[in-house]
Amino acid sequence: MQRHRGLVATDAYGDAGRLYEHAEVLAERADIVIHLAHLTHTVAGMAAAAGRQWERATDHYDTAMQQAAEIPHVPEQPQVRYWYARMLLDRDEPGDREKARGLLVEAIAQYREIGMPKHLELAEELLSGAGRE
Repeated sequence: MQRHRGLVATDAYGDAGRLYEHAEVLAERADIVIHLAHLTHTVAGMAAAAGRQWERATDHYDTAMQQAAEIPHVPEQPQVRYWYARMLLDRDEPGDREKARGLLVEAIAQYREIGMPKHLELAEELLSGAGRE
């Protein structure tokens, strides 16, 4: 899974997308396990998005957002928003940019509140690019 996360973070989507079925199995078998600071549904969402499986990615991100709030897993709350927003910007369907901007605004506030400056910087950069149509 560490390899998968690195592939997505470096935009090697083809390679990461091929790992989706492994991430999905992990998410189904170990629904709430936190893997390397991410919930398994966040990781599965990243892999699904990398494989351009938009509906599955959306389902995983929605689940991860709910789990991060319920546990609560405070550092994961902005993280899942960041990755969800990246997926929406990549998909770029009607309404996706607006939703992505909303998620990024929330993530930025949360990163700032919990003191994650590098993540804050990445989210701000993504937000500044999300305004382009």
